[in-house]
Amino acid sequence: MNAMFGRIKDTVNIINYCAFCLILIICTLASGAQKYTLLLLFFVFLTNYTVRAYLLSGEKPFFRMLSTFVDLVLVSLICLIDTSAAAMIIFIFLIDDIILNNSKKAGAALFIVDYACFCLSLFQFLKGRTDYFVIMLLISIPAFGLVAIVFLLINYQIEQNALLSDALIKLTVSKLESEALYKELKAAYEKAEDSAAQGERNRIAREIHDTVGHTLTTVLVELEAASMLIETDTARAGEKLALAQGQVRKGLNDIRRSVRMLEDRHEILDFFDSVDALLNDCRQNWGVAINSEIDRTISIPEEYAKVLYASLQEGLTNGKRHGKSTAFVIKLVMQGDRIVLSVEDNGKGISAVSPGFGLRAMRDRAQAVGGTMSFETEEGEGFSLYIMLPIHLGELPSALGL
Repeated sequence: MNAMFGRIKDTVNIINYCAFCLILIICTLASGAQKYTLLLLFFVFLTNYTVRAYLLSGEKPFFRMLSTFVDLVLVSLICLIDTSAAAMIIFIFLIDDIILNNSKKAGAALFIVDYACFCLSLFQFLKGRTDYFVIMLLISIPAFGLVAIVFLLINYQIEQNALLSDALIKLTVSKLESEALYKELKAAYEKAEDSAAQGERNRIAREIHDTVGHTLTTVLVELEAASMLIETDTARAGEKLALAQGQVRKGLNDIRRSVRMLEDRHEILDFFDSVDALLNDCRQNWGVAINSEIDRTISIPEEYAKVLYASLQEGLTNGKRHGKSTAFVIKLVMQGDRIVLSVEDNGKGISAVSPGFGLRAMRDRAQAVGGTMSFETEEGEGFSLYIMLPIHLGELPSALGL
């Protein structure tokens, strides 16, 4: 928008300067003895116009108005000296500067002053001849009106282009933020998954260490006892050897079970562990406060776990990205025969919600397993998301990880 406005401004200024120079030549040739006074007034006028055009930007609206008013006075003085009436055309050429470089109210006021100065100059030039004055007014009104309408339309087009440019910038920024937040959340989930898996591997490693240590210690004791009894009590020595053999088998079975757990990733990661890891990661990376109430006694089927986890991700993402939330309250509880997940935040909220892709996806996931999705929000009151999944206790499979 700034580039386009700059091009329009430069073009208008070039046209105006050319017109002013031509009018100056005509006025000077027709002025006779007062040509030096006329040249001085034109020099001051052009200097003031140049300062306003290139130094007094939109940051100084009062000084722009004052500068424009000074130019109108200077042109009026030039018209008093000019005997060709060419200087009065300058009032028309100043209309573009008045409309394009001032607010609507200031532009309207300056336009009225501009036309008033033109009328006074015209009346002075005609030396009070009312009949000619009325005719010239009738001719000038559509001329001034046409020029004003043209530049009002140009100004309107500039404003619309500015709005479209701002909307495009906001849309681009929003898209970039959405993609960045998605990548961040995906990385957070992968990090949480790896962290949970690593913690579980460490636990299993300790279990293997303890199992092997305990098994070998027991076997060693039994073997030492057997070696001491083998010459004096062969029967008891045989019992000790049998016990040692049983301990070895038991130890091998324990080790095999731990190894299988390491090989099967789904047996390592638990739904609740994944939720904890996600919430902790959001606390650390986003700097938000999260208060959670998670009922770990609930047995959650695999398909429900996926719905709940995805809804939690989306609720956190929307609260942070759109609501600019700094705190969340997360609940996962049983209410009657339903599992209820609620995600409440302290964000900006909104007076009217038009569900986007994320909310529609949550609703579809919930409905696919027979559940419902709802939300509550008001402007300035945050956003509350609720996922309700029907369940019949006693008929559920055991909880499965994501």
